[in-house]
Amino acid sequence: MAVFHLKLRDTRPVLRVNLLNPDGTPHDLTGVDAVHLHVLLTSGVLFSREMTIEGSPLLGEVGYSWVAADWSGSPALVASPSLPPPKGTLEHRMEYEVISGTSRLTFPNNAYDILRVLADLGQG
Repeated sequence: MAVFHLKLRDTRPVLRVNLLNPDGTPHDLTGVDAVHLHVLLTSGVLFSREMTIEGSPLLGEVGYSWVAADWSGSPALVASPSLPPPKGTLEHRMEYEVISGTSRLTFPNNAYDILRVLADLGQG
């Protein structure tokens, strides 16, 4: 399980993930149709975005560049802006879904990664 951090309304850093097979080797993304980021928000709403393959598909690295609309669209990423950290921190579960034809494979397959969204003191 990996933990990623964002402050409320930030669009950096880019989320980069290495998709690994159970034996620890990079998952080969050659010829895949799509890779989706799924974030289960603490509200129970699913936030989904398309990811890109970063570099060689043989390395299994995917990325997502956050955009301003991720904070204002529907559904939107959220923190508790009225509370300072750490109480203003929300943890959302994340997974990455690889689609190839009719085949689907989800990473990680034994847990979830965590996205921690922290309140930003300068954006009151």
